Amino acid sequence: MYLHIGAMKTGTSYLQRLLSQNKTALARDGMLFPGASWGDQIHGVREILQLRADDEQRVAMRGGWDRLRQEIAEYDGRAALISMEFLSFARPARARALVESLAPANVQVVLGVRDAGRVLPAQWQESTKNRGTTSWPEYADALLRHRRNDPAWRTGMRSLQIPRMLDVWGPLVPPERLHIVVVPPPGSASTLLWERFAAASSLQPGRYAPPEVHRNESLGYASADLMRRVNRGVAELPRSSYRRIVKTYLCKRVLAARSGEPKVPLTPGLGEFAKRWNDKMIEAISKSGGQVHGGLDDLAVDASVTAREIALPSDEALLDAANHALAALAWFTPDRGDIAAADRATSGRTSPSSVGAAVEELTTAIYRSADRAEQLHRQGQRALPPWDGPS
Repeated sequence: MYLHIGAMKTGTSYLQRLLSQNKTALARDGMLFPGASWGDQIHGVREILQLRADDEQRVAMRGGWDRLRQEIAEYDGRAALISMEFLSFARPARARALVESLAPANVQVVLGVRDAGRVLPAQWQESTKNRGTTSWPEYADALLRHRRNDPAWRTGMRSLQIPRMLDVWGPLVPPERLHIVVVPPPGSASTLLWERFAAASSLQPGRYAPPEVHRNESLGYASADLMRRVNRGVAELPRSSYRRIVKTYLCKRVLAARSGEPKVPLTPGLGEFAKRWNDKMIEAISKSGGQVHGGLDDLAVDASVTAREIALPSDEALLDAANHALAALAWFTPDRGDIAAADRATSGRTSPSSVGAAVEELTTAIYRSADRAEQLHRQGQRALPPWDGPS
């Protein structure tokens, strides 16, 4: 039984998409990726770890772990694999209960690690896709000042607490069944992460097709800052609508596809902070005795991405991102049914005159789009357009 526990921002989305799309081929080769969809793994893990949940999540979670266990128990292949980064949040008692619930399977733990200098900006931009409202300068300040009660600190450290994760999961399996997968540095072969993960999971990487969509879902600096401003205005949007319109469509499919946006800047101070955490992670990995897939020298801060100081994106960059987002949301107007019509609708639209006006207009468009998407969903029609948009 392979448990891929994360950590967050270590290529988990890419690996989960690849595993999901190759579910049938994996099963033929004796590896079960359980659940009717990957969402079943989310619900099951949430339940066994007793993570906080709202009413809608609690309904979806109920019985989720037992259903996964039953599917695994009835499978006649050689192994099963669960991939869910929430496992990295586990406290010792819940992690032990989870492993014991899988007996008599031989549990193997797979943990991904990544250079802290890449994780920190990635965690911030991810927060902007999940209702976060903290700016990058505020976020960085919370980290550098070690404000441990600040939500920004807690979010930023989720992927870096590798020593704690190893302390929780390491004692539950022998060292030969503890695998550490190091995320390759920028410029590496696109398949290298998968090859390292496959080695940790006893899979032959060449037997499985890469994801149908292999797009970098990270937002540029301007798009991420735009979204954290918009999040203040959509606080009352239902969780399901936010996930559909804001996170899945606007962030992952529209804004993430924009090319040429500067990356989130890393200052020398943050670079030193990241280096210290890389050293802590390397020390913990070495002490764990686990099997390392990749080189620990890949945990090195990329000094080329540093900036002297952090400034907010320019108004011009923010307005450009906002216009791109507004054009994409035009599809949801009631009398529009296709992208060509949406393009015609936006061609004569007047651009917002200020960032504040753009945020207000985008907030209104999101609420309108959520209502329209819900109406289309109830009618059994496509709720999200096949938007590729300009690159």
